[in-house]
Formats: sequence, C-alpha cells, structure tokens
Amino acid sequence: MKRDYLYWASAVVFTLFLAGCGGGGGAGTSSATAVQIVLTDAPGFGFDNVILTVDEIWFHADNTADPDDPGWRRFQLRVPKEVDMARLTNGAVSPAILELTRDQLPPGLYRQIRILFLPNADEAHPEHHPLNNAVVVSDNGVSAPYPLEIPETHLEDPSTSMRENRGIPVLGSFQVPAAGTLRLAIDIDIGHDVVRTSRNGETRYMLKPRPRAIDLDNVGSISGKIDNVAIGTGHVVMAEQRSADNTCMVVRRRAAVDNTGSFVLSFLEPGTYGILFQGSGVETVILTGVPVTKGNTIDIPTPLHVTAGTEYQVDFSVSPTGAAVTFYQTPGAGSVPYEIQSRDADPYTGSFPDPIALSSGRLHVGTYVNNLLGIGCSPVTPVEGNGGFKAAADADLFARKYYPGSDDAASATVITSADGGATLAFTGRLPVQSPPSVPGGNGISGTMAVPDNVVIDNVVLVAVRGGMIVDRLFMDGPFAGSANAPYSMGNLPGGTAAAPLPKAVYGVHAFGFGPSGAAFGMADMADLRTGSAGGIGFTFMPMAMP
Repeated sequence: MKRDYLYWASAVVFTLFLAGCGGGGGAGTSSATAVQIVLTDAPGFGFDNVILTVDEIWFHADNTADPDDPGWRRFQLRVPKEVDMARLTNGAVSPAILELTRDQLPPGLYRQIRILFLPNADEAHPEHHPLNNAVVVSDNGVSAPYPLEIPETHLEDPSTSMRENRGIPVLGSFQVPAAGTLRLAIDIDIGHDVVRTSRNGETRYMLKPRPRAIDLDNVGSISGKIDNVAIGTGHVVMAEQRSADNTCMVVRRRAAVDNTGSFVLSFLEPGTYGILFQGSGVETVILTGVPVTKGNTIDIPTPLHVTAGTEYQVDFSVSPTGAAVTFYQTPGAGSVPYEIQSRDADPYTGSFPDPIALSSGRLHVGTYVNNLLGIGCSPVTPVEGNGGFKAAADADLFARKYYPGSDDAASATVITSADGGATLAFTGRLPVQSPPSVPGGNGISGTMAVPDNVVIDNVVLVAVRGGMIVDRLFMDGPFAGSANAPYSMGNLPGGTAAAPLPKAVYGVHAFGFGPSGAAFGMADMADLRTGSAGGIGFTFMPMAMP
C-alpha cells in the first residue's frame, strides 16, 4: 500500500490541473451550467498533503432531512476527484468538482448538501489508490502517509449487508437562480478538522468534518501585512464577528501569513469584522471595525505592528470526547471575548494530542479607519489579565460549558500564566453541559459478540453523527469468560416523543484490541430522536491495520 503512495501524493497536484471541469450525473455544457461546486480550505500547518477523494454530492430542500429520507437529488461524479486540500489556502480553489444544469437541479432554495468521499481501499474503484483519503506529514525530512479516517460515512444496511455511503452534511443554504451560474465553494478547514489521534498506542489521523458552503459571488476579502517578517512563520490571521447570541466573537475565516508577511482573508460575507493576528513568539493583535463589501477587497493600508512575546503550555481533557476547547480574551469593557485559539480533543481519549501554547503577554488593539495612513494598535491588558484566558468547550448537539464547569462566561474561571511556562495541566475534565433536549441525555445499548477465532482484551466503542465522533466508551476485558458482552453508552443528545430531536441519529462503531491484532464491529444506526435505543448489536471481525 505505502510503496505507491508517495509518488501518487506528490503527483496529485499536477493531475488536478489536468482534470476537466466536468461534473457527474450527466452534467451539460458550461453555457448551461446552473451550479458549479469547488473545494477550498483555510490554513493547516504541519501537513505536506491532505488528500480527499470526492465521489458524490447530494442536495435537499429540507435541512432536517435524513440521508434515508425521500427528496434527495444525488449526483455521482463520472470519475471520483482527488483533491489536495493543503494546496487550497488563502483564496485558492480546486478545479470544478461538479457542474449541474437547471434540468438536474431546478431553481429554488436548497437547505442541505451532503458530500460523499470515496472510502479507502474501495474495491469498486481499483483504478484509485488504496489511500483515497490520506494525510502526509514529514518527520526529520522523511514524508510518511497515514490513512485519513472518516467515521460513519459507510454504514451497514442490515437488509442487504451492504455498506452504504451516507456522506457528511455541509452547513449553509443556497438559492439556485433561474438564470446565470451559482458558484459554490465547500470549505473544509484542515487546520481544525484534521485531528491527530491515538488508538491503542498508534498515531492516526481523523477528519472531524464541519464543512460549509460559500457563495463565491456574494463575498469580499481583506488583505494586509505584518511589519516584522523576521519574527517567524506559522502565524494565522482570523476574521471574527459577534456570535448570534452576542456573547463572544466567532471565527468566520482564517488565513496564513506568507513569507513576505502578507495575508488575504478570502470568501467573507459582507459585514464588519474584527481582525486578529496570533502565533508563536508574538503578542496578539486585534484590529476592530474592518468592513467587507460584496466583490471588493479591503486593503489594510498600514502593516500591523507585531511585538515579540512568550507563551505557556496548557493541557486539557474534555467530556464528551468529541468536544473542542476554545480560549478567549476580552480587549476591554464593552467588548465581548475574542477567540484566540481553539483545539479539538482526540475523540478516542478526550485529551489534546499535544499541549496548546497560549500567549502570556498583552493584547495590541486598534480600530480600522478607511484611508488612514497609520493605524495605531495600543497595548491593552485584557479583562482576563495579561496571559489570562477563559476556556469553553463545545460538542455536536450539546450546550456550551465553561471551565471548570460553569454554564456562562461571567462565572468562568480564568486560566493564567502563573506557572511560568511549565505545562499547566488540568486534572479534571471540562464537561460539556448535558444535552439540552433531555436532562441527562438518551442512551444506546446492546450486545457485542466475538467469534471463536478472535481474542479481544479491550474495546473502544464510539457514537458517531454526521461523520463526527460525539463520544466514546472504553471497556476493559468485556469478553472475559464469554463470547458475548453487553454495552451501554449514555448522556447522548436525543429527544422524546413529545419533543423530538430531528438530528439525533447515530452510527455505533467499535474497535477491539487483543494479542492477535485489531477487530472491528459496526452496528446498525441508533435512532435517538424520540428516546433511547436498545438492542443495537454487532459482531467483531478481524481488521487489517494499515
């Protein structure tokens, strides 16, 4: 498997430029095109390549429709498209993945897209490489490929014993016009959505997908520079806006600073943004009040002044394990907290793969004024104190929780740099609030079975929704003295008959480990929309470890 991959990974960028712009499902000519789909990405450091292979794209008018519901318009590409997402940063887009005419996708409002990736080692497409979805990273100058795991997208159909590809939901709605072409970009942020994990001591990579759709004809951009290129590389600029509940700033788009100190924040919807610059070895800079208009680029006229700084290390663990932790600072009275950094936990352990570095210094805050020759950013002590942060955890369908367990930011504990650069490890978990629909949440239960020729010492069982692991259950020695073992996983978002939760449908996967290697068990889907689900059983089968 691996002997072919390095050549294939390095060649994929070249083959993308040779690929035509034709889509799937019998798409017509470009003159008749109503919708064109491309891919794009925000910056992701540390990856040589991140390969995804698109197989199908689906559309639906109802944003609550399940993949099994009627009404989907499904389009399979004539030839699956390999895309290196690591090459699509700072406004770059892929060649067209799919083009559709109005006969295929009639004019109207569509509220849901699903993107389906070709599975790794797909027997139906032997012309494609076994690693259809992969990460390539370098260590001491040597490139190494890893399979990129995408949970749940292929589930067993109990009636046919076939594995059905259900894809990944894409955030956003769009209107197919009666005339002209709608150009949509599906934005996949590999810097946050590709998560390094550890399973049974092995390093692996998983896609924690949160793609969104961008109308490329209804966006603007912001460009600028920093004034000290020598200060280092690997810095990020973020465009942020107030959240819907007006409690914090949320990142709309990220961009990398190149080796000349320049950056471009592309694909921003019209509105007003705060621009935040942060990275290793620098103090954080915030520029408020930057306007964006459709079809225009706002050029910040003066380079942002960057001051050298220091960091300290923070470790966290979260529950449920599928949560992410975000660190905030507030520039001053009357402001809301800005997102400074965020990190997804390893969904198998609930812990950070590595400690995260937080700035121990001040904020530098200025206000954008059009055509101003000099934009001054003054040093400011954040409300949380120099080096102080508030931390909040979020997970799919759960309510937000602040450290060390508060339900609101006002009573959250402030993390400080008091440890002077040593790793600041929190012994307790940062719990995400119980699912709001049912106090304590719903549960999944059933029985696991193991064949006579398979020995399993421990099991990691995961509940997955929309291609994302929501939580995991670890079981040590479940099969001691028996070929069957019960399991029960609770505190999952779900509904009741009186108050259904439409999106609470989960896939249940399990990985077993023993002296003879790994085994895999895939259960049926668990429907928690109106209550808990019992009797969800499966049998482990030996699994080849790549």
